[in-house]
Amino acid sequence: MCECLLNNSVLLQELKNFYLLVVDSHASCGVLLSEVLNIPNVMVVTGSPNDILTAYRKAPLPLSYVPLRGSGFPSNMTFIQRVRTLVDYCFIRLLMDLLFIRTMDDMKVKFNINPERSYSESFSDSALVLYLADFGLEFPQPLLPGWLIT
Repeated sequence: MCECLLNNSVLLQELKNFYLLVVDSHASCGVLLSEVLNIPNVMVVTGSPNDILTAYRKAPLPLSYVPLRGSGFPSNMTFIQRVRTLVDYCFIRLLMDLLFIRTMDDMKVKFNINPERSYSESFSDSALVLYLADFGLEFPQPLLPGWLIT
């Protein structure tokens, strides 16, 4: 799908007239498209910032306090659940780097889209990231250290 988008010169020419690109967080081609067009992008994340891509967005991900999305763990995790969350995160992050990020890096090189920068660097360069949820609302306990509710 990304290759079809990046090969469509008519569409790319029409999109050059825009000043900003709004991208869904799960649409991996949006980051490449914003680099091809040389315009900033705004990323819209439909969930709270506790998924595996949060680290690539340079957002905080307190693994010992907030369970990963889809893990099914409660907000008051036991020590074993916290360790499992960390292990799962490291394993999934390794898989993401090996399978997804390398594929996107190869696509950047193929289409000559700033090949000196990695896809993960490009992914983290969004002008603005909008989260439509917050883990503070989904997982109210425990509060992170240093956070006060007034």
